[in-house]
Amino acid sequence: MTDQRRRVPSTTGREIILPGSELRDRVRNALNESRMLVLGAQVLLGFQYQALFRSGFDHLPAWGRGLNGVALGLMLVAIACLLAPASFHRIAEGGRDTARMLRLASRTSECALAAFALAIGLDCALVTETVMGVTASALFGVAVLATAFLLWFGYELAIKRRGVRRRFEPAIVEIPLKDKIDQLLTEARVVLPGCQALLGFQFIAMLSDEFERLPPASRMLHVACLGLIALAMILLMAPAAYHRLVADGDATEDMDHFSGTMLLGALPPLGLALSGDFYIVIERISSPVVAMLAALGAILLIGALWLVLPLARRRRD
Repeated sequence: MTDQRRRVPSTTGREIILPGSELRDRVRNALNESRMLVLGAQVLLGFQYQALFRSGFDHLPAWGRGLNGVALGLMLVAIACLLAPASFHRIAEGGRDTARMLRLASRTSECALAAFALAIGLDCALVTETVMGVTASALFGVAVLATAFLLWFGYELAIKRRGVRRRFEPAIVEIPLKDKIDQLLTEARVVLPGCQALLGFQFIAMLSDEFERLPPASRMLHVACLGLIALAMILLMAPAAYHRLVADGDATEDMDHFSGTMLLGALPPLGLALSGDFYIVIERISSPVVAMLAALGAILLIGALWLVLPLARRRRD
């Protein structure tokens, strides 16, 4: 296969012009990488929510409970960033592969990795405090954080080629219907682990003794969040059912439209459920006012990344 890359002079060094076919491959890889990161993040996200309903949570010092809240907030940032490319791809780009879609996926992955590294460092310090003591557990958490940043950012920045700019021709690629549906199913698999982590927490929490100690308003909010996350799960699984039972596995326009609608329809209830349960955790740690502000911040962040940004950058053609 002929290498279609061309190198041309640039004011900042060297510019590499890449063919549209490579843009398609890179967008597909970016979505698969987001899926990998979400699979890792769901474990930590589930732990952050479930810690509230463990008997040992009340025995943590105030700073330990605060660390759990901060780590949960960081994981929400990570999840919000990792799911943003899916909505941007559907709303802003109409399912087409574009250079700016690829740039967005790269930037959101970087932000998610930074938040993930901070959260896992805090959690390692938190859970080891009872075994190692405050000082040793803090050093352990810092070591985990430093290792994550070194392997996720330091090494990559050290070997990254400087002064090289990449440009795709064309910068917008129309993809075949079959590939578009494959990408839609991949995007659904990116979003699904977030629902899995939260739905498991929802069910387990309601069977715990700690759940009965929550204020009645928090228990009702938890039930509402359970309904929202169940709805999101149903919507995300609907494309697979439609593809197999209605389309008989064929790549059709109605399959593409239905799947895109279900994917986008699942994001609002998922965002509200994440924010609602965030309120419950922070309210247990702090006060209703602080919890309300934290939940509002989560809703604004999720809404900005999943809805406002894609709509603002939506192509009119």
